[in-house]
Amino acid sequence: MPSFWTYLAKKHAYSWFLRDRTGASVQIQLRLLQAAFRSLPGPQQLEDTACNVFTYHGEDGLLLYLITHLPSIPRTFLDIGSGDCVKSNCALWAVHFGWTGLFIDADRRNIAIGRSFYSRLPYTRFVPPRFICATVTPENVQALLTGIQDVGLVSIDIDGDDYWIWKSLPLRPWIVIIEARIEFGAVPVVSRYGAGGRAPAGASVTALCSLAEEKGYTLAAYNRHGYNLIFVRKDLTGQGIKALDPAVLLSDPTVAACFEERASMEGKDYFFPTPGS
Repeated sequence: MPSFWTYLAKKHAYSWFLRDRTGASVQIQLRLLQAAFRSLPGPQQLEDTACNVFTYHGEDGLLLYLITHLPSIPRTFLDIGSGDCVKSNCALWAVHFGWTGLFIDADRRNIAIGRSFYSRLPYTRFVPPRFICATVTPENVQALLTGIQDVGLVSIDIDGDDYWIWKSLPLRPWIVIIEARIEFGAVPVVSRYGAGGRAPAGASVTALCSLAEEKGYTLAAYNRHGYNLIFVRKDLTGQGIKALDPAVLLSDPTVAACFEERASMEGKDYFFPTPGS
């Protein structure tokens, strides 16, 4: 939850603070970048496309590359655990590409910041995104998403139970970006639902890739440190989008240096999924 003063500053002046990221010049640069991406049949290093407008570790550029190679993608997004709805994996698409969508966060202050920000921008003032203040659970996710069907991009970042929300998600979006617990290394492990606070919570890269396989997705990108994984539906790969081997990420020395011992993942708060479980 943002502090009271941070909340007030963001609610009333965020659009001014970020004016260099919301102007027409940024849109022009993004269109030029898209044109460059269209000429790339598949870069040798996808991380070369990473860049930030609203994200922190290259996710905007990675998603821009993938979406550029999916020209028929539905122009809709769903952001579960959206934070302030601005420093978001979905903000670029709402602000600069005219997408519609839904931001969901459990913190009412974050939702208030988002509503204020998008109401002040010329591109979203008249057709703003939707906002819901709610704690998303496997039990209520379907009810929260009633009426939502064809979605281009889903972002899940709720700091721990991301795996369980994706597992319960009643949608087949074209792209899913989801947070991994990179410290869990190559062990196929997930913290049990609601275990956050008692133990390090989240799902390993391996566990999320296994869930993706079950749902018909393939790993298509990841941010620099591997804690945000981007999956694309298998039927949509090709045309410049290639399946990536998670072993390459997990063998990176910088990433491997973050791994915890398996003994730290033992106990009743952890689950070791097997296919179909």
